[in-house]
Amino acid sequence: MAADDEFISYLYELLEPMGDVHIKSMFGGHGVYHRGLMFGLVADDVLYLKVDAQNQPEFEARGMGPFIYVAKNKSIRMSYYQAPEECMDRSSEMEPWARSALAAAQRADAHRSAKQARSTKKTGKKAAVKKKTTAKKKAGKKTTSTKQTTRRKTSKKRPASRKNTAVKKIGGK
Repeated sequence: MAADDEFISYLYELLEPMGDVHIKSMFGGHGVYHRGLMFGLVADDVLYLKVDAQNQPEFEARGMGPFIYVAKNKSIRMSYYQAPEECMDRSSEMEPWARSALAAAQRADAHRSAKQARSTKKTGKKAAVKKKTTAKKKAGKKTTSTKQTTRRKTSKKRPASRKNTAVKKIGGK
């Protein structure tokens, strides 16, 4: 555990030029975040950086491989590649790699946000129809309950003389 803490402290120093970087413990490793967006992960004192179609070839050209974990007897390959060893010595060498990973994370986030917006737009139409239907049903129920309430109020508002009159007529026959 002490080695983990030392490595994490070292990463803070190494990534200092990036600015607002936070490293959070998660799933037996750590996530590396810049302003809330994860662009790296740490597992077994190894830094992995976010890749996509644009920057993955740079990592592969250096012989870096992906982060792979095993779950339910399956190997899961993630979109994070090991940071090149030569950039682990100086912040000036790490910064371009970290910025490239951050850009990949931003592209993925933008894609995810656009996808969610499209999904919300589609379900929004269905939700609007559902809201209208629900509103009509509620309006119908309110009308019914209002009538019932009015009837009850009306029966309670009958003047005492009417009740007495009805009793007198029945009794008078």
